Amino acid sequence: FPSLEETVQAFSEAGFKFESVAQVVQQTCASLAELAARTRLRADTTLALLTDKEFAARQAALERAAASQIEPAPVFDTLVLLVLRKPA
Repeated sequence: FPSLEETVQAFSEAGFKFESVAQVVQQTCASLAELAARTRLRADTTLALLTDKEFAARQAALERAAASQIEPAPVFDTLVLLVLRKPA
């Protein structure tokens, strides 16, 4: 994936101006079990970058963590929100 700087540069070349960047926290799943069920499908593009061996090992670790989770707790992700504007 391109870096933040590379993204800003590409959009600047297309006439966009940088406004701000912020981190946004969002709930992804209600529990590790739900996350394990989602990642099992390997539909997320970041998971496609893993080798089959890496994916299997990490999925197995997630499955073990989900099985040992007594009280379901939400899973959160932090995203980077980049705001750009194109002057009129």
